[in-house]
Amino acid sequence: MKIILQIIIREFLRLKKRPAAWVLLLVIPIGIFFYLGAIYEEGSIENVPIAILDLDHSDLSRQVINNVEASPKLNIIKFLNSIDNLDKVFINHPDIKGFYVIPKNFQKNIFSGEQEKLLVYTNSSNIIYAGLIYKEAATFINTLSAGINLNTFKLNGIPHEKAMKMVMPIKVISKPLYNSYYNYLYYLIPGLTTVLLQMIVFLLAARSINSEYSNHTFNELFSLSKGSIFKIIFGKLCAYTLLGFIVAIFIFTVVHPLLGIPSSEGTLPFLWVVLVFVLANAMLGIMISTIFKSEAIAMDVSFVYNSPAFVFSGFTFPIMAMPAFSAWYAQLIPYTHFLNDKDISTRALFSDGAAATLIEKNLDFHSIIESKISSASDTYRFLIFERGTNEIIMKGSEVFTFGLKYVKKDLKNMADKYPGSLVILHQAGKVMIEGLKKALGESFHIPCNYSEYGNLVSTSIPCLLSENLESGGS
Repeated sequence: MKIILQIIIREFLRLKKRPAAWVLLLVIPIGIFFYLGAIYEEGSIENVPIAILDLDHSDLSRQVINNVEASPKLNIIKFLNSIDNLDKVFINHPDIKGFYVIPKNFQKNIFSGEQEKLLVYTNSSNIIYAGLIYKEAATFINTLSAGINLNTFKLNGIPHEKAMKMVMPIKVISKPLYNSYYNYLYYLIPGLTTVLLQMIVFLLAARSINSEYSNHTFNELFSLSKGSIFKIIFGKLCAYTLLGFIVAIFIFTVVHPLLGIPSSEGTLPFLWVVLVFVLANAMLGIMISTIFKSEAIAMDVSFVYNSPAFVFSGFTFPIMAMPAFSAWYAQLIPYTHFLNDKDISTRALFSDGAAATLIEKNLDFHSIIESKISSASDTYRFLIFERGTNEIIMKGSEVFTFGLKYVKKDLKNMADKYPGSLVILHQAGKVMIEGLKKALGESFHIPCNYSEYGNLVSTSIPCLLSENLESGGS
């Protein structure tokens, strides 16, 4: 352990002498984050410049224009006066992001009971502007249409309440749970933060071994490690993992709060995920450094590997919509798994949670044919009661062994007595469930929902029972 500590300290001292490392660690992250923070300070997009062409000049068309002017998202900067050369509006007026065309006889046709159109033209080279312009048009046109229908129904003697239900038989209630302000800063910065963290750790670690050769210091390091390659790699791995974790804590506890980015309340689980993420990148970087003795080649490989991380991770574009090769390549990037809380490889980092279970007694339900605690008489050893405290500590590894050994034995005995029965298992995780399913073979039907919900702790068995009954099971 002493040698490992010496290697860690040595690595920090070597980094101290490298100005480029400090630029990568401090200057670039802070500069990029606060620069982007200044750009996206406003957060949500407002006052998008648009134009309007009114060919009707009616009371209803003016109402449409008033609705557009009332929207904080849009800003009318030009009123067009001709339908000619509409395709050249964006060329002649590059600052205009889109425009609306109110057709002739707009009011007349609507009041005659005919369906009318509001034409929306957008410069879709920027999908953010285009989507916003279309969304706003749909919003105020739907509102206007509802108002017209409401007045029609009321004129026909239909009460207001009934008329409202006829106009809007289905009411849509939108509740954004994360980023409720639609702030672009809240979306962009966390993604860039994490991918930059990956690159920092990866690039620094990718020079950890080969730089010893270029600086002719490997013999010194080899002597320090007493000839142990394992201690060299492990010491450097610990150094860069610790360094990356410190940078991560700085980013998430200092940079994000300064930019006003909300943070998760589950601090400890999140830090654990970040630590694993940093460790994965440090390991990959050291592997590259070990394979390529040339620092230049190692850096080139690192940049090629890391550069597409932001695009391939699913942060900006869903992986499910990518071609097969791109989707496969995405799985090779740690950032992809960091983002995906349903990824089996990171399930243990996200799946546990607190829960409460309420089960109602049903005297008419008698389908549970047998229940059994355990065939092991000394199961108490898996739970340790701390003397002088009220805490019961579970020995996870022992519980795992117990599940695959004793529970498997009990289930096999039940399989002989009740072949083809339904078995509801606690959704502790993939390895445990799949291990028991493999051991039992086709003897039982064993439903699972851990891939959808993770470990629901005390609610996992009632949930599975409910799902089975709802699907027509017994």
